[in-house]
Amino acid sequence: MKKRPLAYITAPWGENEFDNTERAAKYCREAYEAGFSPFCPILIYPMFLREDVAQEYNDMKDMARELLKRSTVLI
Repeated sequence: MKKRPLAYITAPWGENEFDNTERAAKYCREAYEAGFSPFCPILIYPMFLREDVAQEYNDMKDMARELLKRSTVLI
């Protein structure tokens, strides 16, 4: 199995959460089809971390920053 390079996916985030999620997922799909392993913190972290809790918000930023450092490409 070929190892895919990690692609950090970021996307604009506005008031319409559905559109934002759809756009970020589209970027992830395109990165996957281009041969990358996409990772999009704005899609994943809010599923289990609370931004209104200071420590969890800080942890979210730290984890995202660490994954960005490990990524081959930023999309």
